[in-house]
This record gives sequence, structure tokens and C-alpha cells, in this order.
Amino acid sequence: MQERYTQLLQLKYKSRSISMRKRSVIITSICLILLLFYIGSVQDRSKVENTISGFYQGMIKNDYSESHKYFNIKHNPELSLEGKQSIIAQSLIEDRHWYGEINGTSIKWILWAGFSRKLILVNVRYTHDNIQIKEGTDKILIENLNDEWVITNYKSGAPIPQMP
Repeated sequence: MQERYTQLLQLKYKSRSISMRKRSVIITSICLILLLFYIGSVQDRSKVENTISGFYQGMIKNDYSESHKYFNIKHNPELSLEGKQSIIAQSLIEDRHWYGEINGTSIKWILWAGFSRKLILVNVRYTHDNIQIKEGTDKILIENLNDEWVITNYKSGAPIPQMP
């Protein structure tokens, strides 16, 4: 009887040590995956910030000739260079008009929006009609296409007046 009890205890401790090993392997694997994800997102963040910065530098200077390079439209083979430039420039000129003088921008949030997609909220400081400095928030959806981050959707936070 005593021998049987000893065997059961040994079996119990053996299975417990196996489950502890499995648990350790699982936890280690999860930590490694999270670490790799973090490293990848830090590298992506810098590339995303470069795209957003380049886009707003042109917008602040009212220089729209290179703006199409930051949008996914640049990958459309059906449009000529002039066609790409005019499509993007026209919509940006309208948004820029409602902002007035842009005094600066800063990225509020970079949020995950799916595999190779990010939603960026950009704080835009502006002065319109020489009135006090105000702030708006632009929403930008950005995607990694052909190994570069490009804007796929831009929604201005400019104070567009509403019709009565």
C-alpha cells in the first residue's frame, strides 16, 4: 500500500513538473513574440512619423507639388504624374484654406488599425483670420504598401463652416 502511494506521489510530481515546463515555454514564447512586435512597431513608428512630417511640411509651406508622394495614389499606374499631383493638390488646397495659417503640428496618437495599417491623429495649431491660435485634429489612415508607409485616407480637422 505504501509503495503504491509513493508511486502515485512520484507520478503526480512528474506530471506537475511537465506542466510547469509547458507553462514556462508558453510564457517565454509569448514574451518573445511581444518583444518582436514591440521592436517592429518602434521601427514602423519612425517611418510613419517621417511620412506624416513630410506631408505636413509641404502643407505648411503651401507647396503641394510633392504631396502626392505621401499618398497611395502614387501607386496608380492609370494616372499621369500631373493627374496625381492635381487630384491631391486640389483637396489639400481646400483643406488648407479653412485652416488658415498653420503654426505647427504634432502627432497625438498612432493607433493600430489592422495588419500594416495605422490610424494617426495629428494635432494642428492654426490661426484663421488673424484670430487667436486654435487647434484641430486631422485623422489619417496610413498603410504599408510596397514597403513604404503611404496615406490612404486623410480627413481634415479644419473648421469648415456649416451651412444653415
